[in-house]
Amino acid sequence: MTGSDRVELDSSRLIVAGSPQIHDVLSTKSLNWYLVVAVLPAALWGVVQFGLPAVAVLLTGVATATLTEAVIPKRVGSVADGNAVAIGLVMSLMFPPEAPLLLVAASAAFAIVVVKWAFGGLGHAILNPAIAGRVLAQSLDPQAMNRFSMPVALGDRAMDEGHTAAAMIREMAEGLTPLERLQHLEYPRTAFDETITAWLNGSVLEPLGIHLPGGYIDPFIGIAPGGIGEVSVLLLLVGSAFLIGKRVVAWHVPLAVFIGFAGGIAAWGGHAFGTGFFSGDVLFHSLHGGIVFLMFFCATDNTAAPVTPGGMMVYGVLIGLSAALLRLYGLYAEGLAVAVLVVSFFVPLIDYLTKPVRFGFSRRNGEPRLYKPRG
Repeated sequence: MTGSDRVELDSSRLIVAGSPQIHDVLSTKSLNWYLVVAVLPAALWGVVQFGLPAVAVLLTGVATATLTEAVIPKRVGSVADGNAVAIGLVMSLMFPPEAPLLLVAASAAFAIVVVKWAFGGLGHAILNPAIAGRVLAQSLDPQAMNRFSMPVALGDRAMDEGHTAAAMIREMAEGLTPLERLQHLEYPRTAFDETITAWLNGSVLEPLGIHLPGGYIDPFIGIAPGGIGEVSVLLLLVGSAFLIGKRVVAWHVPLAVFIGFAGGIAAWGGHAFGTGFFSGDVLFHSLHGGIVFLMFFCATDNTAAPVTPGGMMVYGVLIGLSAALLRLYGLYAEGLAVAVLVVSFFVPLIDYLTKPVRFGFSRRNGEPRLYKPRG
């Protein structure tokens, strides 16, 4: 190369940054704001069902995360990239509607200062900040974090205030399915649930030899106690379809989480309640307790999840199995966020064991393979 052939690089156009690095026209800013848009329908539904207390929790979480991001010294990132808004909103959506606002603020500040910026800022955190904030709140005030409000749609028929359906069934005698336990407790249902269930059975399912008991439609729509943004499975699926369509999240982790969770519930769900192994109600547990929120909006965090498709599957299955065990045998039926936090510590090992091997190199020691010539 001669002197006339040399080309000087324009350093103003060379940008070097940490993960997440996406090979697409998407920017990190777009990823964050797409996540916010995806959870907004479920957030608005939570506000409709739980009222002003839910609004206060959401505003406190988002405002605290944003203000903390604005004042803390930083090396990369800014408030404008939307990451603090996404962290504050996702974390707050996992809180009960009437959670103490000071607890919400402390958890949001912890998520930004300790989990995000102490490890180097955007793209460097080894844990999901929103999940870590939720788990901190559970540790600081477990009583407040397990006291849930009944949705307004159930009106005066609400009973056993403070418990979710998944928590109520753990207090019943053995030998009953989850729905039988709720029926014994006279758990309320809406007329809409009864109408849609009757129509599905008469027009769709019974000709196929299937009968759907009442009680599944309400939690699918979002008429059930739970975290502010976790109760409407329908709207969460709409938001997740938006994220997958925008290629913000890959399908591997959500699918693997569901496989692990469904397998664990099917195998152990009945045993935990006295009906034997392999008799668990997967549909019931999938519609309650925020597992859908967890699999699409928490476990898929780009910086905390593995980088290879195989690693994502292993990671997701471990989260699903852990979540099933926590639901059935853990101290709190709503403590599934702990599953993501625990499995995240094993991500470096998962990445190491599932990383692709360069052609011509040994997987065992990384050394080049020696081939003997034929003949």
